[in-house]
Amino acid sequence: MPVSGEWTIDDLDALPDDGLRYELVDGVLLVSPSPLLPHQVGLAALLVRLTSAAPADLRVLPAPLDVPFSRTRQLQPDIVVLHRSEPMDRKVTGLPVLVVEVLSASTRATDATLKRHVFEQAGVPSYWLLDPDVPSLTVLELRAGTYVYGDRRCIANGTVAVEDCALRVRTTVVSRPTRERAILDAGSKTLTSDAAQAGVPGFGSILEYPDAQLVMLSEEHGHVDLSESSPSPDIGEVVTVIPNHACGVTNLHDEVALCRDGSPAGSWRIAARGKVR
Repeated sequence: MPVSGEWTIDDLDALPDDGLRYELVDGVLLVSPSPLLPHQVGLAALLVRLTSAAPADLRVLPAPLDVPFSRTRQLQPDIVVLHRSEPMDRKVTGLPVLVVEVLSASTRATDATLKRHVFEQAGVPSYWLLDPDVPSLTVLELRAGTYVYGDRRCIANGTVAVEDCALRVRTTVVSRPTRERAILDAGSKTLTSDAAQAGVPGFGSILEYPDAQLVMLSEEHGHVDLSESSPSPDIGEVVTVIPNHACGVTNLHDEVALCRDGSPAGSWRIAARGKVR
């Protein structure tokens, strides 16, 4: 045991090679027994497939291989995919492209929660969980931007359902110049002028009036065509718009208001706002 009670990578390196898997998370030692046959069968099958499918600039390697992330964090995934430019050192020195864990009874909870958190914080782009008992493969990808919210582009390409789209813009009808037109107090400075995708017209979807078309934006206002919409909104009514592109909309605002089950739940400051130089 280390004198301080907190394990470090140096302490791990001093342990004997006894066939057990020793890993480290925030100074806490994790010890796993030798894997059972179903684990190894699943590991071998996936290793063959990954190796045959990997691009020429990537190398697919099985455990045991130490992947350190800090002085008190080091894991040993079942499979690690690295760039071929990775130095041939005793341990991985760069960031893996992909890590894979094969689930077993003794490691399932740790692989699905604790290790996922470590890989996520380290910035590992892809983390796969192979369950040989089902069998099934869970693919987790670290993605920023649109994936966090979903937007009208995601709805149009089928990757996000309307009910799962988290980013909404609440805007007020400030004018009804004619029976078939409405003006919103949200323009390009709120919704951006980004298009959705080919064949999808307008600058956002109005959830309460799905047949209305947000056809034009000035800087401060949105122009809505109501010719196909019945009923239609009144002056002063607040409506909900799903914007075309979540990234640009987020960058235009200082805060995001949070809502859970229809009730306010606080706010988040947009930390990257104004950081472009």
